[in-house]
Amino acid sequence: MVTLLVSVAVAGIGGCAPEQSVRPSGFPGPFAGLEGSGSGPRDREFEIGDQTSAHRFTLKVEQHDRQSQDGHSANAREQSRRALAFEGDLRLGGDATLAVKGNLVDSLRSLGRGPRNRLGGAFDWRQTQVAETELQVGLLDDRIRLISTQALSQFDQSDDPEGALESGVAFAQALEADLIRSGEWRVSSFVRRSQVDDAFEDDGLPDKGKDLRGRNRRTVSLGSTFGWGPVDLTLARENNERVRDGDGYQENNVRAIFTLGLEDLSQRIGLESWPALAPDAVWISVAPGEVDPGGAQSSIQDRTLDQGFGLSWAWSGAYADFSFWRYVYDGRQPDAEEADWIGHGAMLALGAYGARWNADVSFGFDQGRNEDPYSRSRDANFYGSVAVGHQPEKLPDLELAVTLGRYKTDYLADDGESLTDYVELSAEADFSKFLISESDIEAPSLSLLYWFRGLTMADSFAGREADGEHVFGLIYKKKL
Repeated sequence: MVTLLVSVAVAGIGGCAPEQSVRPSGFPGPFAGLEGSGSGPRDREFEIGDQTSAHRFTLKVEQHDRQSQDGHSANAREQSRRALAFEGDLRLGGDATLAVKGNLVDSLRSLGRGPRNRLGGAFDWRQTQVAETELQVGLLDDRIRLISTQALSQFDQSDDPEGALESGVAFAQALEADLIRSGEWRVSSFVRRSQVDDAFEDDGLPDKGKDLRGRNRRTVSLGSTFGWGPVDLTLARENNERVRDGDGYQENNVRAIFTLGLEDLSQRIGLESWPALAPDAVWISVAPGEVDPGGAQSSIQDRTLDQGFGLSWAWSGAYADFSFWRYVYDGRQPDAEEADWIGHGAMLALGAYGARWNADVSFGFDQGRNEDPYSRSRDANFYGSVAVGHQPEKLPDLELAVTLGRYKTDYLADDGESLTDYVELSAEADFSKFLISESDIEAPSLSLLYWFRGLTMADSFAGREADGEHVFGLIYKKKL
């Protein structure tokens, strides 16, 4: 698929220009609509915006059509998607602000045809419609923040024998407050609540899963963060239960996150120098929990343990970050003592920079193992990326990034496996420094970009499939 993106942003003095960056992880391409029957991709995009010193508003419409092959001519798959997104900020007067954004998505996907589909002859299909809105109210210079997210989905599929349209609802609310801001002392508290029906489908949302945590789940969490200088401690309690058919299922955990700036602390206690290889900051997270599986036979609670830590280094012209996590689910029921899940992962990021260049490298892995006798499986995800930049004096600033990854699942209970390889490539040339003039209150920006993502998927049950996307873009911003 090839996409051409042209984006222009103009803002009033004192206003806030909308972000016009292309995010590969959430950018599905301007999807051509459902009408028509061509086999190639068709793309359209339309965007308008209004900017003043008091408010900001943008509206974006995307459409996309594409067709892919999974290795069998009879199983060509088509996908169509329409999307509308809006975003705005409004100052209500005094220290009060209101921010609103939303997404409307309508996607239609054919499932191919052949022996894998129940209806056979014609193309089977599935359609998903999702509407999501988010409101954020800030009071007292954003010391108090109320955030509310609501989403509604409808789902239908051609091979559903009952032909029923399923609807799902999801919502999340959060109240956050900075209680103390005095010198180096700080105290804040939060209360968060979310609920997601088991029929909710978030297919196509650009930030799916950001606030709404899994289907058929109701979550309530509350906590506080206490800070002084280089030290922060967050304590929170979380309760999860199933919305439907839970039969008493509940999860409860207590999470503690401790952050310490080591170099800052050493200076406060009078150490003359800090070792070059010693980390400058460290964080530790621990969250023990208990799970009541529910049901009449449940007399013992299962145990969970979520652990993690991270280290950060900062030198003159270089940095490094390392993080590690581990999660254990310990099943203790008499009839499911081996129903455990164990996973861990780590990531390392390194970077260096100079007056006219920068380079960043990161790589990591995640592994998990499901020990349930009826669904035993093993997952592994490996990924790495390299990004380099150069800012020559008489040429545009250049940025180049490459990401490679592989995700593999072994279905041990069913004697099968799936393998996905992916690659992402992005390149950008920034001409902004040539547009600077003494008369500009704020200099405009102009950049050209190219982005590519390719996927190759192989599955023991569904065969092999390949897909690719190309995006070319021109982005211009200026405040008047």
